[in-house]
Amino acid sequence: MTDTDTTQTTVQLLHDLGEFHTRTLVSPLPKQPAAMGWQALAGTQAAGFARALHALHQIDPSKAQEITDWYQGPFEDEGPDPEEHTDWLERVIAGGDLTLMEKWVEDGRRLAESSKEATEEREAAQWEPLRLLLSKALTLGTGAPWDAIRDRATELATIADSVQETSR
Repeated sequence: MTDTDTTQTTVQLLHDLGEFHTRTLVSPLPKQPAAMGWQALAGTQAAGFARALHALHQIDPSKAQEITDWYQGPFEDEGPDPEEHTDWLERVIAGGDLTLMEKWVEDGRRLAESSKEATEEREAAQWEPLRLLLSKALTLGTGAPWDAIRDRATELATIADSVQETSR
């Protein structure tokens, strides 16, 4: 967000968070459901963080600046350390309950796998018409898998190379 080496103020961070939140709402939005979901989540979290930071800034500007100093954005060298933040979550939010932390990890893993499967299914469906056309064009019928199509195409390329060599 802010591309400077100077200390960012809370007001500047609030501005950046507002800009980020607004950018997540501007069309065209991603067509891929997982990407759209992550974008919506990131925008909502930016808005929530901005509101909480603004409220804290009204009550305790020095504490708000401390959080601003800690948060330098997800892509900055000095940004939040994910490992340190995970330790903080374990200590403060989960109250040292490792079972709860493991549940969060497993829930995340399950959701990531579900998203991966949905993406793979959508991509496979996208290429299905091409697979059917190639399968038919290569005289393999309509049910040939991609491996059979690749093998037949390789075989035909070898034959074409052989014919070309012979005709020289």
